Parts: sequence; structure tokens; C-alpha cells
Amino acid sequence: MQQTRARRTRRAILDAAAEVFGRQGYDGTALSDILEAAGVTKGALYFHFTSKRQVAEVVLEEEAAQWAGLASRAQQGAPGLQGLIDFSFAVARHIQGSPVAHAGVRLRRDGSGFSGPWGAPEESCAALGRGFLRRARTDRELRGGVDCDAAADTVVAAVIGAQLLDERVPGGPALEDRISAVWRLLLPGIVPESRSADYRVTAPEPLAEDGDAAGREAPTGPAAYGPVS
Repeated sequence: MQQTRARRTRRAILDAAAEVFGRQGYDGTALSDILEAAGVTKGALYFHFTSKRQVAEVVLEEEAAQWAGLASRAQQGAPGLQGLIDFSFAVARHIQGSPVAHAGVRLRRDGSGFSGPWGAPEESCAALGRGFLRRARTDRELRGGVDCDAAADTVVAAVIGAQLLDERVPGGPALEDRISAVWRLLLPGIVPESRSADYRVTAPEPLAEDGDAAGREAPTGPAAYGPVS
């Protein structure tokens, strides 16, 4: 019973920290903000964590596990270019819907010096994107001369930019509509004209539950996002 209570307390602290870090950033968050949001005492927090920074680092570790799970599910979906399109929607949906993922984006964006063995999901998403595009090139889906590295970086930048617009410019198109618009613009530049209508550029059904994956065992670090073969 005591161990169950301790696990629940730890979970409440991490959930609250993700919400507050995502909203206020690391420097803008006081330890008292996390305590208030979690409904726990300072002693309870220090039983599980040594500092606010350690709380943030564990949130980032959980973010890495979530991204690893998302990447694994993506590789079980469609191959090639359609796989990358579907993955871009899954990434946008995940950032929008997971407090842990949103907190991770904010913590790194704020320049608070966070780094670690989990790597940067943005870089890992680009690596996975290059794998999808190499498969697409092998299957002759792409125009001749398409630079897979540059195309993957462009997709990641576009998805992150669409998420920022959705977050900071209220009243505009829905996030998934923005991603659809990105692909309608990109496809003519990377696929032969005869194939431009072969791809679905609307959001697919989720590959699996794309919400909070905290507590699930998953590989972490850049290797977890390895390229699609």
C-alpha cells in the first residue's frame, strides 16, 4: 500500500511538472508551482527527486520513451513516402496532445542547457524521415535528384512551424489542416507529376494511442529512432 502511494505521488509530481514546464518554461517555474499543481508537500517531492532540475530531466526521459514508442509504431505503418506523411501527422498530434512532449519542446527551446543520452527528438524525427525517403527513392517514388536529407529536414521544420503557429496564432486553421497544406505544397517538388495524386495528405487514424505514454517501457536515445530499412 505504501509503495503504491509512493508511485502515485511520484506520478502526480511528474504530471504536474510537465504541465507547468510546458506552460511556463524551466526558468519561469518555481518548485512551489509544481508542488501546488501536484498537491504534494516539499518533503514528498524531495523523497523522490533531489531538485527541480532532476524533475525536468526525468520528464525529458519520459518524453524520449514516448518518442521511441511513436517511432516504433510509425515503422509498423505504411512504407516510403506515405509512411513519412502519416508520421508527420502523428508527430503533430503527439506534440499537441501529450503534456510531456509539449514540456520537452519548451524545455529545450528555452535554452536552459538540457542535454542527455535521450538525444533531441527533432533530430531523431529527421533521421526517421530520411529512412522513409530512402525507401521511397528505392521504390522510385521520388523525382530524380531529390536530396533526402534536405527533404527530411524540411518536413521536420514545417511540422514544428505548424505546431508553433497553432499554439501562438489562435483562430487559424487546425493543426492537421496546416500539415495537409504543407504536404500539398511539398509533394509537387519531390514526386513525379504522374504520382502526385497517389498519396493521402489528410490525417490518418492514429497508429495506436498517441497520447501520454509515461510509464511504458520503450527504448530511448537516438538508436530508438533508427532509419527505416
